[in-house]
Amino acid sequence: MSVWGLLGHLVFHVGKGQRQQKREAIRNTYNRGAKNLKPIAIGNPVFYRTPQDTWGPGKVMSNYDRNYKILGKNGMTYTRNRIHIRPKFTPFNNDFEASILSTIPRTSDSEDNPPQSNYRPEKIRTT
Repeated sequence: MSVWGLLGHLVFHVGKGQRQQKREAIRNTYNRGAKNLKPIAIGNPVFYRTPQDTWGPGKVMSNYDRNYKILGKNGMTYTRNRIHIRPKFTPFNNDFEASILSTIPRTSDSEDNPPQSNYRPEKIRTT
């Protein structure tokens, strides 16, 4: 191994600790203003960010960590991060519940499995 190869190897290992300290400092500065949002219980009414970039009414069906499955007014389910969900502190009226229930297809196991999204991406043709 040449002298330059050995020198470069040593510089790399010496700089590694400094890089790690720099990354940690950046991470701490970024997280200084961050806060954890309160979790939302399953079944609670919420407003969620819709695909059209508006806030729509929905209901929490399940959650994992900060991700939530939301049942929208149109009967579709959406996965949203907690930052894109706002809790509604008063329950929706019965019209909302009726509109959701009327859009859900009834099967024998519909209570066990909430409805899934019907969105399917189009295949891209390459010619």
